[in-house]
Amino acid sequence: IYQYAVLFFLVGSAVDGIRLSFGNLILIIAPEQKRPTYIALQANISSLGLFFSVVGGFIVKFFGYEVLYITTAFFMLYALYLASLLKE
Repeated sequence: IYQYAVLFFLVGSAVDGIRLSFGNLILIIAPEQKRPTYIALQANISSLGLFFSVVGGFIVKFFGYEVLYITTAFFMLYALYLASLLKE
């Protein structure tokens, strides 16, 4: 049960951090008259991530939680690598 508690805490922290940062980022980069358009586009693009829970469900059903955790860790490390390549 402790593993699940830590997992849900980390996932919840990541999701909330992303949600907060995207909201503030739109306020910074969007011109005032186009903010509703930018917010709508950001909501549509970020909603694509909702389908990954379906993929995760299939992975759990056919392969188990261990494969899901390994797959998730791999993609998170890959995303961290790609983020480190970004220039400011």
